Amino acid sequence: MFESSMKVSDLIELAKDSSDIAPDIDSDYFLLWLNSLEGRLYTSIIKDYESAVCEVYAEKEEEGAARLPYFKLDDIAVSQGQSQPRFCDIAFVLAEEDQLVKTDAGAAAVFTDKSSFYSDGAKVRLLRARGMPETVTVVYRVRPAAKTGAAGEKVSLPDEFLPLALDFLTGSAYALAGEDGQAAKWLERYNVELDDLIEWLTLADKKFEGVVK
Repeated sequence: MFESSMKVSDLIELAKDSSDIAPDIDSDYFLLWLNSLEGRLYTSIIKDYESAVCEVYAEKEEEGAARLPYFKLDDIAVSQGQSQPRFCDIAFVLAEEDQLVKTDAGAAAVFTDKSSFYSDGAKVRLLRARGMPETVTVVYRVRPAAKTGAAGEKVSLPDEFLPLALDFLTGSAYALAGEDGQAAKWLERYNVELDDLIEWLTLADKKFEGVVK
């Protein structure tokens, strides 16, 4: 996960200075927009994965129906500044040498010969024809924790792309104020920066082709 050299509070002050709006927009709006931006970037564009070994739990049968074993995402200890992974963040699950496929409860009930996993509230259910080991390895996408405005928080982007965040916050501020022309100008700049970020990440990935297995 990226960590820039800029504090969140400093970025918000820059965005307030960039948007010539009176009265001032509350900082909570800028935090909301920044969290939305970082969440979407790390979910859709920035490919940053980590893995964790999770204990597999078993439940007793209920009303004659077997209950599939499960693990809990809350068991994953994340690093400071990271968000607790959600089911949608899971890329795949490894049970010994088998890779389980993400699915839903309906498909898992029909295709019982397939190794799979699905969401069941706070639990992730596991299905494997040969039975489950005591632990599984979970590979998941990393996302930044939601910014709260606490002192010292840093923007979770490369320094080269801090203008992207500034343009997004400024454009969002103008949109909230109903100044559509100014909003469109700043959000157009954001879209250009976003294209540049995608290209930058693609080139970075290509540098490791044939090196990282």
